Amino acid sequence: MGKTIQLHGIVLCTHNVGEADRFAIILTKEQGKLPIRAYGVRKLSSRKGGSFLPLQEVNILARESSSGLQVVSSSLAQSSMETLGLNSFLLGTQCANILLSMLEDNHPVPEIFSLTKKYLNSCREGEVSSLLPFSIQLLNILGLLPTQTDHAIYAHLSSEEILYTQNILVRGEMCSSIPKQEAMGISYLCDKIISENGSRNIASANLTKEICSKLCN
Repeated sequence: MGKTIQLHGIVLCTHNVGEADRFAIILTKEQGKLPIRAYGVRKLSSRKGGSFLPLQEVNILARESSSGLQVVSSSLAQSSMETLGLNSFLLGTQCANILLSMLEDNHPVPEIFSLTKKYLNSCREGEVSSLLPFSIQLLNILGLLPTQTDHAIYAHLSSEEILYTQNILVRGEMCSSIPKQEAMGISYLCDKIISENGSRNIASANLTKEICSKLCN
């Protein structure tokens, strides 16, 4: 039998496999983005099913095997006890899709895990109405968006967008807001960087973004 490991993760997406199993991609603090399989989790008698769903923060005991990681047991972290409303769930889904597109497997970046946890918690508390604060900070951590707002990449942004971006990068604000029509430049910049650097087709993320935009405005 393979060794067991403790993981603290956020479920980014899940896929049903066979009659009772569930395959998932999780973002962990310890090992980055990982694929993992939970056997029998969809059985009515399973205690793991309720703590292995998208956007949940979970504590996992996993076993390494020749076919990959397998869930031995899992439980919800305290921060995931509160459910997400529809708008917040859509924002969280956009967040997860970007992470699935931008991150490599088995490449831990603790700052990204902390950022994702902070953003999803802000969603649960109803404090955010946009994906922009998360996108800006994520791209900055990945080295794709500079902290200095006098950089040439920001040359086309308005003064309002510069101030908005600066508040997010310097203060780490998740709740900072700007009227949608005044954020077109920074939104386009983030979308362009994600599109050019992502490794996954995020057409579904764009659809979710469009739905969320209509619901949140």
